[in-house]
Amino acid sequence: MKKKTDIQKTHIKVGDEVKILTGDEKGLIGKIVFLDHVKLLAQLDSVKNRERYLTQSEKQKRPENESNLATNQKKSIPQFIHISNLMLWDSENKLASRVGYKLIENKKVRYFKKSGKLI
Repeated sequence: MKKKTDIQKTHIKVGDEVKILTGDEKGLIGKIVFLDHVKLLAQLDSVKNRERYLTQSEKQKRPENESNLATNQKKSIPQFIHISNLMLWDSENKLASRVGYKLIENKKVRYFKKSGKLI
């Protein structure tokens, strides 16, 4: 039985260029900045952070000189996207493709299934 702390293998890695397939950011292309292997979430550089207003208790925890500023009424939160909604982007052929694996000289390498190009 799998635990919530088990690390799972993914078809994408940090630094890969991906295309978003579903959601509000559909069609956006960006590089992966952070990847959570437990929750299977990715953070992209092209997706904007969302803002949320601070609660009353969060405002009280801030120092007095910062709490008076109007700009500190909002908090920036990074947006994460589930990796099932991402597909690897082939920048040379300008298309999204699934990932395959080959053994070349006893090394496992990834390749684009549509173009056959190695990643």
